Amino acid sequence: MQFRAFQNSDTPLICDLWRQHSNLRGKYQGLNPVVFERLVLSKTYFDPRGLFMALDDGVAIGMIHAGFGIAENQQGLDRQRGLISQLLLRNGETSAPVATRLLALGEQYLAKHGATQVEFGGYFPLSPFYLGLYGGSRFVGVLTEDQRTCEALEANGYSANGSVVINHWRLGDFRQVIDRQQMLIGRSYGLENVSESHPQTWLQSCNYDASAQKIFQLKEKRSGETVGQVAFWEMEPLAENWGHNGMGLVELSVVPHCRRKGLATYMVGESLRQLKQSGIGLVEIQHLATDNVVKALCEKLLFKPIDSTVLWRKTLPINL
Repeated sequence: MQFRAFQNSDTPLICDLWRQHSNLRGKYQGLNPVVFERLVLSKTYFDPRGLFMALDDGVAIGMIHAGFGIAENQQGLDRQRGLISQLLLRNGETSAPVATRLLALGEQYLAKHGATQVEFGGYFPLSPFYLGLYGGSRFVGVLTEDQRTCEALEANGYSANGSVVINHWRLGDFRQVIDRQQMLIGRSYGLENVSESHPQTWLQSCNYDASAQKIFQLKEKRSGETVGQVAFWEMEPLAENWGHNGMGLVELSVVPHCRRKGLATYMVGESLRQLKQSGIGLVEIQHLATDNVVKALCEKLLFKPIDSTVLWRKTLPINL
């Protein structure tokens, strides 16, 4: 059995391993070398020294991909925040010891470059890889049904550090919230599509193709002031699994002096109406299980929870 760093010829092996690992709702099943190159290897911060392969007589039986989180200003990497983006294992009796060895290699790589803790899967914007391939509108933690990965992490000292709820709305059945408050907002504010705007951060430039985004801004009609913004991202190629042209809500903000007035509900509802008219069939919203504000918004707009993920974390030994 051989453990080594990534080589260019490994891409087909990784794609085969990806398909063998597990068949999950939130995991793109059609991964091929072209897609892997575009969504993983082409990232400016990809380091082949952080991706390790486990081979048995030339057959890939495991893979781990370690890297670093994104700085809070979204303008670069934060090397103190280690991140393991993927752990892939082929079925077999050796999967447990292979997982242990691969996790150790990933952790050693991260510690060598200054990381003091490691998170698995990350939580946006701490997720620099695999967006569009795993998780959904954001790449977050480990899907709850991905039991093999969760068991491997728990067996190697990782602790659950929260969970994320994934909600879907199939827009064929969508109806806007109509009440007195929402009608008054519609008279005083207008929602404009500003999708042609350029990426605002380095992270957006790395992760989002401008053509795959739809951005809406809420403006007061009288003053022209922008008081809120909602942004969606086309979840490709993952949405192919579900047979819908799907988008994920990735940003929702309202200026402080206009909060708690129903503007967020209006923005999301009106933007969903416009997305439905443009042919979008499904929209996803993710939120931390402890975020009661977004949870209440999802319930009000009749989004349905369809999946969840677990966030994992481990503190790295100083002498690793």
